[in-house]
Amino acid sequence: MNPIVRLFRSRIYTALILLAFIVVIGVFGYRFISNYSWVDALYMTVITMTTVGFGEVVPLDDQSKIFTIFLILASIIIVGYALSIITEYILSKNDIEELKHKKMQKKIDGFKDHVVICGYGRNGKQAARKLQAHNKSFVVIEKNKDVEERLKHDEVPYVIGNANEDEILLQAGVDRASSLYRHFQAMQTIYSWCSLQDSLTLL
Repeated sequence: MNPIVRLFRSRIYTALILLAFIVVIGVFGYRFISNYSWVDALYMTVITMTTVGFGEVVPLDDQSKIFTIFLILASIIIVGYALSIITEYILSKNDIEELKHKKMQKKIDGFKDHVVICGYGRNGKQAARKLQAHNKSFVVIEKNKDVEERLKHDEVPYVIGNANEDEILLQAGVDRASSLYRHFQAMQTIYSWCSLQDSLTLL
């Protein structure tokens, strides 16, 4: 798991634990400070934390009022903390994905004499598995973005795009590759690259 995602999840879990802790404190506080029943204590805790403005079960004495003030302030702080984390996570999610892609592209840029696989269908996936088994570097070019999650799950280095485009082939490092595993839709561009690069083997 990405360390940034792990950090956000850890902070969200911490906020949820704190919220649960405040609920427990609220219930026990109203139960023993105000002598409410357990149900009434839970009711008072919920309406206090959510600040919905419903009336008290019974009028509060001074001690209960002080406790209620503490509960409201604690709830506002913790809920605000939780919302800020969730908002930050949502806003940063795209940045996290961009960082992942940059990291993977940097890894691909370091490949040499690798295999470029065009397409991650049945044949492409089988080719990738064989290369993984032999610890051979490779890059998959896949034009279908819906397949991206499968590529991530299989921990396969990839480039999303059309293998007919030179820019995509260059992103996959075709100019440094030793072999190219093709499918029929990319044949025209691939033959062009093979004619320009004698060392590139077509599989």
